[in-house]
Amino acid sequence: MLKKIFIIIGLLILKCSNIFAYSFPNNLSSTTDDTIGNYRFTLMPEKHLIPLFTADSRTHRLSICNVLGSREFIGGMGGVFPVFNIGNKKNQVLEFSVASTLYTTLTRYQIGGALLNTDFFVDLFLDAKLSDLFFLRSGAGHTSQHLSDDGVKRYSPINYVRDYFQLFGVYQFPKQKGMIYGGIVFNHNLKVTDATNAYDLSNTPMYQFGFEHVPFQICKYGYLYWAGDIKFRGEVNYGSTKNIQAGVKWMNENKKTIRLAANYGWGYDERGQFYFQTREYFYLGLYFDF
Repeated sequence: MLKKIFIIIGLLILKCSNIFAYSFPNNLSSTTDDTIGNYRFTLMPEKHLIPLFTADSRTHRLSICNVLGSREFIGGMGGVFPVFNIGNKKNQVLEFSVASTLYTTLTRYQIGGALLNTDFFVDLFLDAKLSDLFFLRSGAGHTSQHLSDDGVKRYSPINYVRDYFQLFGVYQFPKQKGMIYGGIVFNHNLKVTDATNAYDLSNTPMYQFGFEHVPFQICKYGYLYWAGDIKFRGEVNYGSTKNIQAGVKWMNENKKTIRLAANYGWGYDERGQFYFQTREYFYLGLYFDF
């Protein structure tokens, strides 16, 4: 099924590449726009149609976090890249993006450190702006999550692989500079294998909800904000993973954002190698949302 989706998206990109080659104006900015009939085509748009889910600890971004009271650091290396969008005269927009992030856990020592896990995520997003306030996100993705280096010495590794589809609704509140979102991630392929057993947890959903609220503006580009995210995970009988984030962010006109924030997370572990375990921790993070 995923192979068919990739083929369809590839054909769509090839078709759109012919449209983009049609005839571009010479006085364009860093993005390329072309208008044919009632539709506007933009190649590599500067803004995301849908912002990142702020308090989701596995959203696509560049980040570094420290679990307070420990030498454990959580790093994320990735982001979301809008490829093209198509809009009409009613200001309704359809946007295709690709996203990828590597999440890892590193424990620092006086000399050197220990790398615990590497979790790979790849997503294809098809976002739709239905009005100035309401948006839809659909997509397909893959993740494989592994123990690495010193993690293999400390724990018994398992094989954790997940393929999924997703569908989310997002509603924005411009005056409050906030949003709420909710949706489903359907794991149509979820396999877990340990040293003695293999578990097929396919066709299990995860329900996810969250918000961001910005109560204060502190300078031209600076804001105080808080956000929350909760996931009900089908593979652990709908046990939850929760995170609350609060801090300060600096955001430019194109919504590119730097955040410094404190987090409180509790519930089932986000790391696939420990998906059946629970944890509770405070951590401080620096985030780059591009």
